[in-house]
Amino acid sequence: MLTSRRCPRGIEPAASASCQNQVHSRNLKVGLELEREMQEFQGGCHCGNVVYTLRWPLDYSLVLARCSCTFCTKHGAIYTAHRNAILSVTVKDAGALARYKFETETAYCHFCARCHVYLFATSKIDGQEYAVINANSLKDFVAPANIKVMNFEGETIASRLARRSRTWIGDVTIVEAKHR
Repeated sequence: MLTSRRCPRGIEPAASASCQNQVHSRNLKVGLELEREMQEFQGGCHCGNVVYTLRWPLDYSLVLARCSCTFCTKHGAIYTAHRNAILSVTVKDAGALARYKFETETAYCHFCARCHVYLFATSKIDGQEYAVINANSLKDFVAPANIKVMNFEGETIASRLARRSRTWIGDVTIVEAKHR
């Protein structure tokens, strides 16, 4: 099973049913608050094997950036992330979600192996999964003319991971769709 899920901020895994009910109750309350404060974006690959919902803080517009590395440049990637966003990914065929890890080995780039769309990157930092979206995989996305180019050349591994944990999406769920 393809699952990556972390506990919500401030909640530790519950040891008893009573604690689990408290966690569930808090999650429902937090979920209702997020419903009012979040906007949703849909995205995915071309063939429909991978779909996702990106829930973004209502009071922020999408922040876009290009990475200047050769990998991102060759893929035409335009990234967006917000530390308080929520990413929920559903994969129909987990075997067709390819991952690529390059040079620094600090992140996986996720592609649909069927239609080859580059969707997002993930980085596991201190046991927590973080993600950044390739905005080109958002439904109906049209890139503006001037997008800031970021250069991370020379960044230490520690600095890179610290930056990601501050700026990337910190609530990431990736699941395989249930087949009927």
